[in-house]
Amino acid sequence: MKPPLSSSSSAVLRKARLSPYLFTLLAFIVFVSILYGEDFMCTLGQLEPIPGRAMSKPVKRRGKLAFAIGKGEEGCDIFSGRWVRDELTRPLYEESECPYIQPQLTCQEHGRPDKDYQKWRWQPHGCDLPSFNATLMLETLRGKRMMFVGDSLNRGQYISMICLLHKLIPDDQKSMKTHKNGSLTIFKAR
Repeated sequence: MKPPLSSSSSAVLRKARLSPYLFTLLAFIVFVSILYGEDFMCTLGQLEPIPGRAMSKPVKRRGKLAFAIGKGEEGCDIFSGRWVRDELTRPLYEESECPYIQPQLTCQEHGRPDKDYQKWRWQPHGCDLPSFNATLMLETLRGKRMMFVGDSLNRGQYISMICLLHKLIPDDQKSMKTHKNGSLTIFKAR
């Protein structure tokens, strides 16, 4: 049996105890430090990335780019480049020809007078990006599912992808369903 504690020693034990809120905050800080610590140190330039470990943002993309004609150049850093004007191959689709763009997002229909913003493409320094191939994308995804998770920016990218693909699919072979709250859109190509 334990001897009873004196009043001064029980007060010390009560003071040394962490409150649940403080403990949760400390646990969260430790978790974030472990999870993102190396990324923060690399960002600050104090630590070199560990070879073979994927960082939060890939530095270089090598080899074949997904859904593109041709092979990407070896060592091409697609994240380093600039926007260039391209009047020959842009735009990849016309806003008026895509029935899946929500009416409130149609710039031309709502009076935007210029179309110059549609004639720009990303050009990496020292290499060229292969062209997007919609047929290759459809063939690659045949019998599979692709999911976009995110906010309105991701939804815009999803609708843009659908606009790039919809001309290749006959009307009787595709359908699109949006739930009442607009949170989920399903595009099916049979």
